[in-house]
Parts: sequence; structure tokens; C-alpha cells
Amino acid sequence: VLYRTTKKGNIMRWLFEKDDDGFILPGDQLLADAVVANGDSVEFITQDKSHLIPVVNINIEVPTIIRCGLKCRRVLSVLDIYPGAYYSVDDTKCTGYYPQLLNYLLNEDHVFIAAGCLKNTRYVDFLKTKFGEQVFIRPNDGDKKFTGGISYLSDGDLEYITQNPSIKDHDILLISSAKNTIDVEYRFVVYNKEIIASNCEETDRAAFYSYLQQILDSNCYKPRSPLYTIDICDDKTKLSIVELNSFSCAGLDGFPAAELQKVAKRVGEIVVQDFKDADDNV
Repeated sequence: VLYRTTKKGNIMRWLFEKDDDGFILPGDQLLADAVVANGDSVEFITQDKSHLIPVVNINIEVPTIIRCGLKCRRVLSVLDIYPGAYYSVDDTKCTGYYPQLLNYLLNEDHVFIAAGCLKNTRYVDFLKTKFGEQVFIRPNDGDKKFTGGISYLSDGDLEYITQNPSIKDHDILLISSAKNTIDVEYRFVVYNKEIIASNCEETDRAAFYSYLQQILDSNCYKPRSPLYTIDICDDKTKLSIVELNSFSCAGLDGFPAAELQKVAKRVGEIVVQDFKDADDNV
């Protein structure tokens, strides 16, 4: 394998998951182009037919960052890629970040329930009393078994959950009131208190960046993985947080080339430094 050396003399490699249809994560084709333009190495992860076992030859002595879908998250736990796997199961769960960011959430009026509760008429009646007939439902886990959306609290409308064999009674769901239609939503790449890049339109940039920086400066959120993405929306009444994702498993769809160049450059610097720090602490 040929590794290219950056201008600073550091070796840096990006691993991207691909299948027969191309890159798994939205935006990664353009990101890979930006990585190459930055002078770093690009390699690919493929999987066997079970979609469980990653097939990749990894030299963990090389500063590496991995980009893969949550379905391939075993790459992040089975293989010893540290600190290049910027991923935490807890960070991608609503129960992991909701308590810390409660004051900024779109779905601040929420409850967490076991999916089996939706089979109980009395509990559904409780939800109707709390939220009304129409609610927003999404899985707690970042590796979603269904896409979150608006549902009516009636037997027929809940069958996509209650009759879904992949959803177990003990699986945790988030339920909140149905919100106003989201006007715009943007994704931001964040490292600690630093906003690296986004797909935010120029006309909204000042307001959204100011709002996010306020959140970061408040120190209210302490993720296990300091490199992550955060989605912020405007529902025509206020700005608020929609969801968070770990960087290694977060799509960058809609990011302009210039913003992806920022990601390639800054994330590369972060990974090289993190590997140096890890070596110094051994």
C-alpha cells in the first residue's frame, strides 16, 4: 500500500466504506476528492455478503480516520483503530445527548418508551393525553430501524412499529409532539468548540453559526467522541437541534466542495495530532 506524505511530513490515511453502488455515506465521493487534493491517502472498506465482517487491511501505526455507515459499525469496535474511529454508540443515541442539550432541542417535550408500550391501549391513551392524536416517533438508536416521522396514535397507523419483526418490545423509542414544518435544516461538523464546516446557505450562516457557537461555548454537551456532526433547523419559530451523529458515520450530503476541503484539511490535522498524543501517552 502506498501512503502519501503531507507537507508537514505526517502520514495520513482516510478509509471510506464502499459497496457495488459506490460510497456508503452521502457526500463521501466529493470528500474523497478533497482528501486527495489535500495530499492524503484514500483507501476503501468493502464487506462480505453478510454485511457484518469488514474486509480491510489496516496498519494501525498509520494515522487513520474511518468513514462508514452504521451498518458497518463493527469496523469501529472489532478493529483497533484508535483514535481514528470517531464514533460512540452512546453519542448516537438520543438518550446519550438529549439530557445534556435539553434547552436547545426541537423535541424538548419528549418521552422515552419501550416499543412494546405501543401495544398497550392504556399507555397509548396516556400518550394521547400528553401529546394529542398526532406525535413524532423515532428510534432512540442512531442505527435507525425506521425513519422518524409523524404518526397518529391509532392501531392502524402504528403497525409499522408494532408489527415490525425487526423492532423488539424492549427497543427504546422517542416520542414527542408533532412540530411545525421545518423551514430549513443544516448539518455542521464540530470538533470540541470549533465549527469546522457546514452545508449552511450563506444567507443563514450568521444566525446559525452564532446559535451553534453559543451552544458549544456553554459546555453543556460532553460527547465521548469530540469530532461529530450536529443538525440544526429553523421551524419558523426558533432555531433548535434536530440530532447529533458521530463523524465517522455521518453523511455530508449537500456540503459544497469548499466546505469539504475544510473538512479534509482540518480533520486530517486533528487525526494526526490525536495519533501523536496517543503515542505520547503509551
